[in-house]
Formats: sequence, C-alpha cells, structure tokens
Amino acid sequence: MWTVYKLLMDSLSPRTFLVLVLAAILAVSHGIAYQKGKEVIRTEQAEQRTALAQETLRLSELNRANEQSIQSKLQKDRAEYANAKKINLALADSLGQRLRDLQAELDNSEARADSAAGSGANGQGSIEYQLLGNCAGNLVALSTVAQKLADQVVGLQNYIKSVQQ
Repeated sequence: MWTVYKLLMDSLSPRTFLVLVLAAILAVSHGIAYQKGKEVIRTEQAEQRTALAQETLRLSELNRANEQSIQSKLQKDRAEYANAKKINLALADSLGQRLRDLQAELDNSEARADSAAGSGANGQGSIEYQLLGNCAGNLVALSTVAQKLADQVVGLQNYIKSVQQ
C-alpha cells in the first residue's frame, strides 16, 4: 500500500491527492448516509402501510357493524309492516262483515216496515229513521276507521322506503 501511495505522490501534486482523498471520503460517507436514509424511508413507509392497514380494518369493521345494524332494523321494520298489514286486513275484513251485517239488518227492517205498512201499523217512519240513523252512524265510524288505516299504511310504506334508501 505504501508503494501505491508513493507512486501516487510522485505522479500527482499534493493538492490533487488531497482532493482525491477528500472526494473518496465524501463518496463513502454519502454512500453510508444514502443507505441509512433508504432504511429510514423503508421503515417509515412500512409504519405508514401498517397504520393505513389498521385504519382500513377499523373502518371496515365499523361499516360492517353499521350495515348489520341497518339490516336488522330493516328486517324488524319489514316484520312490523307485515304485522300491521295483517292487522289492517283483519280489521278491514271485520269492518266489511259489519257493513254486510248492517246492510242485511237494513234490508230486514225495510221488509218489516213494508209488511207493517201493509197491515196498517202506526209509527213505521220512526223505525225506518232509527235504522237509517244507526246505519249512517256506523258508516261514518267505518269511514273514520278506514281512513285511519289508510293513513297508517301510507305512513308505513313511506317509512320502509326511507329505510331502504
């Protein structure tokens, strides 16, 4: 090694030799710094990827829980809607039967009134008016209940539509 030094010293000026040595030292030190910098960057990138993966997993679990909550609420609302629909149908059938019974009663009273009129009975108008009043009152009550049920069905349908969106 000494001979290499002596050979370089004889062929180069001391200033040129010092510049070359300084350049070699700087190249080595910068090479070491570059390698350490790459390791630091790789470590930071790995930490960022890990943090991003953890955040993605957390958000995914949060979204999954939210979706399950919405699905269970939707199933509950569908069940409530089906139950309300079943109750409304039963009530409508009941009210329809009541209306048919009232119609039959009115028909029977008309027949009795006609037979009473034929036999000359007094007070036939009061029975007819009384039955007509009863039927009218029952029809008004039936109409009120039917309107409430219709409003309730429309409200439930709108609610289901809003939940599904």
